[in-house]
Amino acid sequence: PVAVSACLLGDDCRWDGRTKRHDGVVNGLAGVEQLRFCPEVEAGLGTPREASFLSADREGFVSRSGQDLTETFDAGVARIEARLVEAGVREIVVKERSPSCGLRRTSVMDAPAPGPGRFTARMIALGLQVRSEEDFIE
Repeated sequence: PVAVSACLLGDDCRWDGRTKRHDGVVNGLAGVEQLRFCPEVEAGLGTPREASFLSADREGFVSRSGQDLTETFDAGVARIEARLVEAGVREIVVKERSPSCGLRRTSVMDAPAPGPGRFTARMIALGLQVRSEEDFIE
């Protein structure tokens, strides 16, 4: 199975309550067993929710209003990680520019920044192959 950011598959789970469905991902993974995930939803942050970002030092996860969500977010990541390991997932597809799921670009204190988001950094550390929607033709 391949784990996929739920927003790319059409789930309305983004902070603003919308989706970022990506036809290239949907079509590119047709016929492949998919395991949907959204770190923020898994953490219980709700949809819609206040936008969140990596802290300036990239060590924390904070809401736009400054609430520290790191512990809550990391608990959601741990639940997803357990599901992925149990399912034998070796590859994930994530949403670029997300503070949790970005691969090449993320959001640090509400500004674009190079590097992975908090969830994706953890998945890379686990040795999973990670791609973003930018690796699929729409």
